[in-house]
Amino acid sequence: MRLSKIWVGVALVVLLGGFFLFLFARGHQNFERKLADGTVLKLEKISYGKSDSFKPGGLIQQLKAILPKKFANMIFKSSPYSGSSRWWSGDLNDTNKNALYFWFTKRDGSFAGYADVQLGFAQILDEHGCIFVAATGGGESDGTIISNGYPAGFFAFQAFPRHEKTFRLRVYDRRQKFLAEFMVPNPVPIPIETQKWAAEPLPTTREASGVAFTLTGIHSTPADSFGNSLSLDLGGMPEVKTTFEISEGGKPTKAWQLLDANWSDASGNIASKWEPKTAFLCSKESAWKMQAKFFGSEESGYASNATWVVKGLKVPAPGEFVALVSTQQLQGVAVEAIALTGAGSVAYSNNVPIKASPPTGTKGYYSRSSSGGGFYTIYNIQSPSLHVAVRVSNLSAGQRLSVRATDDQGRKFYADEQQWGSGGSLNAANIHYFFQTYDQPLFLPLDLPKDSKTVDLTFTIHQARTAEFIVKPPVNNEDSSKQRVEKSP
Repeated sequence: MRLSKIWVGVALVVLLGGFFLFLFARGHQNFERKLADGTVLKLEKISYGKSDSFKPGGLIQQLKAILPKKFANMIFKSSPYSGSSRWWSGDLNDTNKNALYFWFTKRDGSFAGYADVQLGFAQILDEHGCIFVAATGGGESDGTIISNGYPAGFFAFQAFPRHEKTFRLRVYDRRQKFLAEFMVPNPVPIPIETQKWAAEPLPTTREASGVAFTLTGIHSTPADSFGNSLSLDLGGMPEVKTTFEISEGGKPTKAWQLLDANWSDASGNIASKWEPKTAFLCSKESAWKMQAKFFGSEESGYASNATWVVKGLKVPAPGEFVALVSTQQLQGVAVEAIALTGAGSVAYSNNVPIKASPPTGTKGYYSRSSSGGGFYTIYNIQSPSLHVAVRVSNLSAGQRLSVRATDDQGRKFYADEQQWGSGGSLNAANIHYFFQTYDQPLFLPLDLPKDSKTVDLTFTIHQARTAEFIVKPPVNNEDSSKQRVEKSP
């Protein structure tokens, strides 16, 4: 008799829960989209703030929490605990400012079943067709809902149509395939414009400590001319290009490079830098602000650089390495020189080279693993050329690292950045100013002539010079320096 009453109680709870779940789902059908594979993608939460979180499960998870475990396991689908995890890509441009967050789940059709959300990218479109790109996105799992993957995914924007009550949100998977579009409400009060930015006529100049930066032109390139250079070519995203003339002490110089630019508008938007070429705002705004960061090379007599030279290193043969194991403080940055290695495979344990072997192919490879509860970190690097291993700590947003080799014949060569490809492969990015915030070594290719016998390695911390410009936003192909429309080639 007692068991029957328990079952009646359980049935009532489930029925009531199902009824309320039905009502809740009816009110949120506009935020659900059925995908081609039969799963349902649901926009679960919209919020605005400096950070946000979301725990998937809703009413089903709440019922599982209040029911006796025995009955919950009999009624609801459960997954073995797999541990909590989180992934993300991109970063907020300004962590001190608010962002617009969207949280998603994906259902697999069962009563309480969740699937791996598998989202990769998102963009917002305004009434003009202007595209705003997410600043960051990712997924979270507490390990209790699904055993593999992430039941919840998010995107965060710091640029969106702030003057519109509703706008279109488009979502893509990890292979850049379009999944769904939602018409979403704007949770942020429509701003009352208190300032008007007036665009400056070009050319316009900013000077700092003897270095003059003159902006001579700004234009945008349509997305269809990117070719394969943009990994997220989702259509309609232009690339902003600028041209500068730079002088030191009144004389033209090539010793400075524009390496970083932040774009913002008077509404409070900050352009996404998830992909460098997606840093674009709406061209309907009256003006944009460009915060440009320039870095001077070792050849500049005006740059605020700090250098450290490690001299007389023998160039290692393939399958060999020279352990450096030395650290120097440069402008508040700890620069740790780890090793100079020959071509081939090199294994590092906790940032110390432990073994090397000659190359077995022409492709680069990278892998990282941990053991001993994370106490030991092993890096395996396969490189067809020499490389320099270095780690930097406390590098600020206004600083960059470069590594330059000068051989016994006086020839100078910069180490290049490597970018990860598919399957852990490595490709040279032809960038020799490095910025890194996480505490891991950099493995930088160094292409030296075969007749180089010894090298001096120069480690330099470069300090940025920042200049701000208020400019007229470019329309696709409109070059403000020429005031005419160009057609893409």
